[in-house]
Amino acid sequence: MRIRLPNGDKVVFRSRRPDSAEPHAELSESDDGEGGTPIDVSEPEMAERAVTAIDRAYSEMISGGEAELLRFYRVLAGSNLFVLLDPSDADEAPEPKIIPVEGGHYVLVFDLKERVTELTGYDAPTSRVTGRDVFNLIRGRDIGVAVNMGDAPSAMLIPGDAIDWICDTLEDTASKTPVPASASGRFKALLAPHNFPDTLLLALNDRLATLSDAYDKALLLRAEYDDGQSGYLVAFSAVEDGDRGMIAASVNDALASFRGKDVALDIAFMAREEPLLDRIGRVATHLRADSAKRTDGGSSKRLAAPDPGKARPHTLK
Repeated sequence: MRIRLPNGDKVVFRSRRPDSAEPHAELSESDDGEGGTPIDVSEPEMAERAVTAIDRAYSEMISGGEAELLRFYRVLAGSNLFVLLDPSDADEAPEPKIIPVEGGHYVLVFDLKERVTELTGYDAPTSRVTGRDVFNLIRGRDIGVAVNMGDAPSAMLIPGDAIDWICDTLEDTASKTPVPASASGRFKALLAPHNFPDTLLLALNDRLATLSDAYDKALLLRAEYDDGQSGYLVAFSAVEDGDRGMIAASVNDALASFRGKDVALDIAFMAREEPLLDRIGRVATHLRADSAKRTDGGSSKRLAAPDPGKARPHTLK
């Protein structure tokens, strides 16, 4: 599908899913009857492109069933995304850019800043929020979400009439999943996380990889406390108070996607210079290597709810 922009350029939105039977829709390449080759607004092809947690979840979704569909939405909800902003908004609470597609309205979100640049062709203004925040922001407004538009393997459209269903489904799933508790009590022993389920470890890595700029270290271990309790624990360091809820929600999403036996998982937030971190690091599994910490930008300002009826230009440049 090619969308004609007012300046005469075209943007090609691609999707590799062969059907749209589930409550979402994608744009696929097709001829618009106008002939010619669309102008490519992306950067030159890179030798190797990053494969993200959203890409992997999308691939599993297109070849899977309902469980994989729900997992994709959990991954998207738990991911820290770049939302393309309307550059005309100079208020304290900027609004997402809205583009019209086939009679609908969509906000554009990306899991990598490079994908924003590839689509727009410049360093476009963005804000970093979780997918869950985006869903809640546009819930009930008949606005959809355009995910990773451009050449990403997970490029897709989620129409506005599916957003409420997604929010309700995620809330229902979360209500049935134990929320990870904050660790309490004094540590008696710090142990390696033996027998921790591999699938849950993968889910944690997927969720937390998208939030890597919100913490310095994420360490998985097994802890014994002085009150006789014991269990698995994820210790996070250097997390600001405002990001703790987002991280806890991502851990909860990972637990919700785990279909094995019940696993109790606590969370501890520690200062960057906490002496105990050295001891923990010697026995724990590092959920993210320090070198993987992303530094690409994106404003963290709180977004204002977009108005689909507000007249605005929708060129990407």
